[in-house]
Amino acid sequence: MNQGETGSYFFVLEEGLAEVFIDGEYKKSMAKGQSFGDVSLMYNCPRIQTVKAKTDTGAWGVHRNVFHRILREHVVKHNAENSTFFKSLKIFEGLSPSQQQRIGEMAFLMERHEPGQRVVTAGEMATAIYLVKRG
Repeated sequence: MNQGETGSYFFVLEEGLAEVFIDGEYKKSMAKGQSFGDVSLMYNCPRIQTVKAKTDTGAWGVHRNVFHRILREHVVKHNAENSTFFKSLKIFEGLSPSQQQRIGEMAFLMERHEPGQRVVTAGEMATAIYLVKRG
């Protein structure tokens, strides 16, 4: 995959190692399970990086049309889950359904935390409101 080209596929490395270059400068290595090619498909722009195989590699590719369909399906599912969760919260019950929907679409960011992992620290400046969805 070459920087500046038009992208038609999203890729996930199945095996091997690859290297990422931006403007000819090495940036990072990638291994099995890592992906590339999404930015040009999501934003309809030229490829932002060059990816070269460092070892023998294999990758799965998903065509742009399938990639966009999967994203749309994910957004619909995500918004439906947020809407259901939103309706269970008293803090937002004074908002109209359209206001709730807008917040659910634009403002919710899901974070997952392992048991014992720090979420917030007392005395720290608040930058978000955390709502516990599960756990």
